[in-house]
Parts: sequence; structure tokens; C-alpha cells
Amino acid sequence: LFGLLAEAGNAQKTDLIALDNGNQVIGEVKSLSRGTLTYKTDHMGTLSVKWEHVVMIDSDKQFQVETQDGRVLLGDLRPTGESRMVQIGADTLPMIELVVATRIR
Repeated sequence: LFGLLAEAGNAQKTDLIALDNGNQVIGEVKSLSRGTLTYKTDHMGTLSVKWEHVVMIDSDKQFQVETQDGRVLLGDLRPTGESRMVQIGADTLPMIELVVATRIR
């Protein structure tokens, strides 16, 4: 049992974000709130990234996302091939429209 818990705690961080300066960071998306993406990495710890600097996000984890116009969407966060666009389940929208994202466990 303890081995399984330790393994779950050390799960691979496979989410990817790309920033407007060209950097890409592999880690784990934790949440988006108040214009800040909380992102956990293995080597840099937990980062607070200003959402306006994120141009691409790719996560196969499930999120509950709230948009500027009050919609609530459920799904993974996938890139569309266009900068600053994201696919959430069957919906595609500009990333700027996301105001809150909470990972569903």
C-alpha cells in the first residue's frame, strides 16, 4: 500500500505549457485563478505563471473551467494549433476567455 501511495505521489508530470518568450515547460497544471496559472514542476518547484504569457497549454487531466461569460466547461486542455487557443472537450475558445480552471481528481 505504501509503495502505491509513493508511486502516485511521484506520478509523471506530463502537462506542457509554452510561453510567449518561446520557453516550454513540462510539469503539472494545478489551477488557474486571478490571472495566474499554478504549475508544479519536478526541478523548479511550483511556479506561478501570469496567464497572459501562456500561449499554449496541453494537459490530458480533467478540469472544470469557468469562462468570462459564466459558462462552465469540463474536459482536458488541448492545443488547437493556433497560438492562445485551447480546446476543452468539444469546445474551442481563446485562452483569454478562461478565468478559472480547477483540476478534477
